[in-house]
Amino acid sequence: PPLCCTMPYTVERPRPVPFPSSLVVKNGSNTRAVGVGSPTQMDRTVFAGESNLHSGAGLGRVEGNRKATQDFVQWFGARGAAAPFFATLWYNHSDLDIGAAGPALAPDGRYAANPEAAARWLRYRRGLAVIDGEVAKALAALEASGRMDDTIVFVMGDHGFEFDDLGLGYYAHATNYGRYQLQTPLWMHWPGREARRYTHRSSHLDLPATLLTELLGCRNPAADYSLGRNLFDGVSWEWIIAGSYHSYAIVEPGRILVTSPGGLVEVLGNDYRAADDMTLDPARIEEAIAAMRRFYR
Repeated sequence: PPLCCTMPYTVERPRPVPFPSSLVVKNGSNTRAVGVGSPTQMDRTVFAGESNLHSGAGLGRVEGNRKATQDFVQWFGARGAAAPFFATLWYNHSDLDIGAAGPALAPDGRYAANPEAAARWLRYRRGLAVIDGEVAKALAALEASGRMDDTIVFVMGDHGFEFDDLGLGYYAHATNYGRYQLQTPLWMHWPGREARRYTHRSSHLDLPATLLTELLGCRNPAADYSLGRNLFDGVSWEWIIAGSYHSYAIVEPGRILVTSPGGLVEVLGNDYRAADDMTLDPARIEEAIAAMRRFYR
């Protein structure tokens, strides 16, 4: 069985924090966030103080995703064509029953040996096709305005998605800290930079450091205000903190340390089985706890 030991910890409700795009607002930018329906309480954290949020209350997931695009396109079309802006669109995840809303895709043979995984995978692909269509509409609005050449665009997932890839019965997300639920796609459109593929280990924590350094002219080290790095430096993380609704993990290449309520700690390998070496690294644990205290109270 995985190694078990006790570890004291506290969990507190997130406090409202200033919206970071205030750095942009001071330069005359407009801000807009739509489609915010995430359980991560973005209205109390990253978008605290913003009054123009759309939550999609009362709408189904497909309708809510469409409303998010419609709100953005309407807002974008009504603003000054040359004015700087900062916008966020959040789309509900694609593992949903979309009925006739999506394309009639045929099974592609993946997960053929696992009927449940195959069915979920087909549903996921159909849902993702609908979301891709919404993203295409938002990008088309940028193209039609002539702003694509001076607009930075990120398209990414907030988490991965699993279809029993580990062979342990895990599906969807927020059920483990393995690769399939943590790894996400990241596509960047950055005018003036050559197209290329980055293969180093990165995380969502790198986005603020990248924007502040490359776009907003911040000259002091990213470590002063972030746990992330500039994406363009190409430096892989040695470890990251990952969190879910009731647990945390220190994720390293080849090793995952998971702590859950009640003090349970599991030392796992990349296959999410008990690691061969279950020795705890006190220095690494202390480093991670110190990092968590920097920006989260």
